[in-house]
Amino acid sequence: MKYVHYESSTGRVLGWYSEEIHGNNIPDPGVVVTSEAWEEAISLGLNHVNPGSGKLSLKDFRTPQEVVSTEKGAKQREIDRDFLDSSKSFLTQGIQIDSDPISILNLNLSLSMTKLHGEEVTFIRDTNNIPHQVSVQTLEQIVLDLWVHSQDVLERKWAAQDSLENASDIAQVRQVRY
Repeated sequence: MKYVHYESSTGRVLGWYSEEIHGNNIPDPGVVVTSEAWEEAISLGLNHVNPGSGKLSLKDFRTPQEVVSTEKGAKQREIDRDFLDSSKSFLTQGIQIDSDPISILNLNLSLSMTKLHGEEVTFIRDTNNIPHQVSVQTLEQIVLDLWVHSQDVLERKWAAQDSLENASDIAQVRQVRY
């Protein structure tokens, strides 16, 4: 025979037992279940038993605080993913520009070197590595637009993180948007 040992106050499954394996060493309380139900419950990870009917089910035993904490973690990963997606590149002056830290540094260096050498135009590469000839004034605007874009992306991330930190229930967590 097969048995499920459970916590009497909650019905939480504490262990699965078989007379073939455990002999008479089966703790109380326990409920007799069919071999099929026993195998199905183990394979599906069912963790709750109704002692009256012997019906096995899956139940979330986490506290509300644990559920909110888990949801916050998932939402933070979503915010991080959306932040990375929105901060990869942006369109300015008709050119799709990478906006990662290395690209920001490269554009600033290109601007500084172009000015240092007294040149009026220079070449920059877009997201697809295609070169574009731009004037110093256009490059200055691209650099400014890049800084504004980067600040906007960060401020949206910070606002979402603040909202998430202040969320106290599942509904509030799910309302947080990047």
